[in-house]
Amino acid sequence: MSKPFATVDWVSAAGAGDEVAWSLLYNHYYPDLYAGALRMCNDHSAAKDLVQESFVTAYLKLAQLKDPASFGGWLWKILVRQCFRIRSKRMAHDEPYPELPDNDPYLQYTLEEKLDEGVRNQRLHTTIALLPEVLCSVVLLRYFTDHQSYQQMADILSIPVGTVRSRLNEARSRLAEKWVRPLDGSVQVFRESNEWNQFYKETLSALHRQDTYKNKFLTHLQKDVQIISPHRPGTGRGIFENMICNDLKYGSWLSPTTVSSCGNISVVEVNHYNSAEHPHHCPQSSVMVLHRRQLQVRRINIHLTWR
Repeated sequence: MSKPFATVDWVSAAGAGDEVAWSLLYNHYYPDLYAGALRMCNDHSAAKDLVQESFVTAYLKLAQLKDPASFGGWLWKILVRQCFRIRSKRMAHDEPYPELPDNDPYLQYTLEEKLDEGVRNQRLHTTIALLPEVLCSVVLLRYFTDHQSYQQMADILSIPVGTVRSRLNEARSRLAEKWVRPLDGSVQVFRESNEWNQFYKETLSALHRQDTYKNKFLTHLQKDVQIISPHRPGTGRGIFENMICNDLKYGSWLSPTTVSSCGNISVVEVNHYNSAEHPHHCPQSSVMVLHRRQLQVRRINIHLTWR
């Protein structure tokens, strides 16, 4: 008995002009696409139109698809772009558009993909940088780090879970509104974000090995920097300096794993390493959310994760 056709076989057959295969693809993907379109536009009639347009576009451009196995994701991207085009047109003419749901598919896709295309990546950073700091920090944590759960974010920022949810909802709504409007300075914001990313990667990687980088990191902290942490709260640059000296004494060091910066906010995830003689001196990992003003850090949220 021959094996049943998989979707990849349908795509290949449809690309060769097999109308039955295209009908199978249509029936297979239609329910999920319609459900996604309905979440995005909250209108049954509009959702049907969006799905139909997406399938037509996919059919006309099927020859451009290099990997048949990626058809599902490719079709979803077409739908998202169709919805965004309609949303942009309505907002440009001040036409009402349904309030964004908490799991708005377009925004989720945009953020989670991090918009690898250069220009759009620059635009995303510029848009996030326009948010107030309290909203920018939750967006960076949610979409650019491994600490994405509401509880983790609440612990890191020392705020209630309900506040995390409300800030994320407000941030999503503001991002979607700002995204469709012309922005100036995208290249500059993106460049500055990358410069901060590079700064933290360099200084933290050599923090325990070279005084030059240790001093460079410490001097970019305000003398009265506020440290918010359930483990080591306090005020003053000296707290950080003492922590570094203590690590050196016990043979511990750290290494940054991810750094995400935008505007005056940077989120840094690091792994800690201990000597064999003092295996429990430092936690397994930690997260820092650094808030800058005039190029100096005025507040740091620190969250430690122990084994």
